[in-house]
Amino acid sequence: MSLPPSPPLPPASYSLVNTSLPALPLPPNSSRPPILTPRLLLRPLLPTDLPALFTLRSQPSVMANNPQGRPDASASESLPHLNRFLPPNDVSTYNFAICLRDRPDEMIGLGGCHRLDVTSLFGWPVVGYQLREEYWGRGLATEFLKAWLEAWGKLPRENVERRVHPATVVPVSASGGEGDCAEVGAVTVAEEVLSSWVLSDNVASQRVLEKGGMELCLVQREKDLRDQGKEVELRVYRYSAGRKREGERRV
Repeated sequence: MSLPPSPPLPPASYSLVNTSLPALPLPPNSSRPPILTPRLLLRPLLPTDLPALFTLRSQPSVMANNPQGRPDASASESLPHLNRFLPPNDVSTYNFAICLRDRPDEMIGLGGCHRLDVTSLFGWPVVGYQLREEYWGRGLATEFLKAWLEAWGKLPRENVERRVHPATVVPVSASGGEGDCAEVGAVTVAEEVLSSWVLSDNVASQRVLEKGGMELCLVQREKDLRDQGKEVELRVYRYSAGRKREGERRV
């Protein structure tokens, strides 16, 4: 799918939607069961994961697409990035350690949604992941994403209103299905969306998102967080469980 780049929209131009999102507070780490896939075990992060997190964040190839733009210099620099997923912060994040199923104590990556209690660039919760370079190219990122999305879909929900980029909106019709917008006053009733974005030259991650069921909805230029004097082109993806179910019914 190809889309022309669009200029950034001011937040005041974002659409106000009535939708659902996982209810806060989220289940704490202590109550989250591990998620098993054919090759992976996804589990809540632990304080003892700091050495593995530093190993991950010390790889230049892993950090090249991170807003920081450089590897961590020490484990102490990685520590704040671990603490954001540990109690008491766990109830506003939904991130997991990615481990091989036969080596559950060794974290080879991490992934999930960083924060639900803050508004992201395009208004929706964001899913992301990092995987050690030696495990690239094996389909593990796609395996993680599909399993994580299934777990995400099982979380308790609550109704919310949010301002989101109009290109990300999947409207719900007045009859209850996807289609023409149903409105409540000036608010669009919309399907819940999970977003992600990657640099346009990061083709591998784009394929992971697409294989996981996400669809490209926007291409936009933004300031490069690694170098504020430059711009980058972002490819923005959205995932809607309702839209996915509709597509499956059509097959």
